[in-house]
Amino acid sequence: MPSPSIGSDKKPRLSSSSRLTENPFITGLAIALISAGSAFGGSWLSSETSLKVANAQMEHASLQKAKEQRDSTYRAYLDAANEYRNAAVYMFGPTAPADPKAAFSRFMTARHDYQTQVNEVSVYGSREAWIAHKAVAATLPHSLGSSDLSFKATDVGDAKDFTSAYQEFLSVRCSEVTAVASGDC
Repeated sequence: MPSPSIGSDKKPRLSSSSRLTENPFITGLAIALISAGSAFGGSWLSSETSLKVANAQMEHASLQKAKEQRDSTYRAYLDAANEYRNAAVYMFGPTAPADPKAAFSRFMTARHDYQTQVNEVSVYGSREAWIAHKAVAATLPHSLGSSDLSFKATDVGDAKDFTSAYQEFLSVRCSEVTAVASGDC
């Protein structure tokens, strides 16, 4: 077997990693591919994180808007219930109103406004608010129905019952819309 001569033209066989470093084009291509893959992966990860943050912000904004809507609805309901009660007491109370036509007009306006707020509570309120509304409504003349009024003084509930139901609704409002429910709410 002949032995290789010292001045032979054959180069020693190189490993594949040595071939990569020997050829600058292949080395540059490999670095470019790795860099592009890293950039794409980093960009994708960044966009996913941004998307999650944006979704969390939108959800928070939506919850805040719903809370503000509920607060506005509950305050308007309580105001309308109070005015409806006052108008009913004035209209059907123990003493006849000085101006029955004005008293009737006030009562009908208050009745309409109260029913509008009842509708708002049914749309924007919670189940607990609806239950509390029913307690308030039980102390007032019926607000829904025809203009054929057949109300009597007994349709206006006791002031203590109204106040108690009003306080219960207020308690629901405090627990649902205030940042920190306090005893004074």
